[in-house]
Amino acid sequence: MPKKSDDRASINLGLISPECIDKVVSFVPKLRSIAAENIARWGDGKATDGVLELSLEPSYHPVVRELMHSLNENHFVQPFDWSRWQSTAEKIVREPTGVSEANLETCIKLMTLHIRKDRFCGGHFGEMVRSGHISAILQRLAELRERY
Repeated sequence: MPKKSDDRASINLGLISPECIDKVVSFVPKLRSIAAENIARWGDGKATDGVLELSLEPSYHPVVRELMHSLNENHFVQPFDWSRWQSTAEKIVREPTGVSEANLETCIKLMTLHIRKDRFCGGHFGEMVRSGHISAILQRLAELRERY
């Protein structure tokens, strides 16, 4: 029987310093300042030889792009089998207290999943910003930061 993988083995909490948390948490007021319709823009498409080509990737607001970069730079995107963990993430998103009770490891997994999933489902990260889920994770990180 195949050995079940342990996702925790690949999350390195030691990479997350208080300064890393501060950097990503600083995006909370910036995200709130973006109108929902400006979070992501989809191209109108272009016609070439009678064929309409649509963009599969949105163009994110500069603040959203900066946040995505900051999450990568500050170790909130780490290697683990996020696709296998996706059902757990969906439960956390649906539960009203899911994010508010998350620990640091879960916040890292959520951010990793949302960043990585955006590569396969263009616009996913923007929708998570629009829904308030990303801000909720950042707010939880601010609470966890107080323990450092």
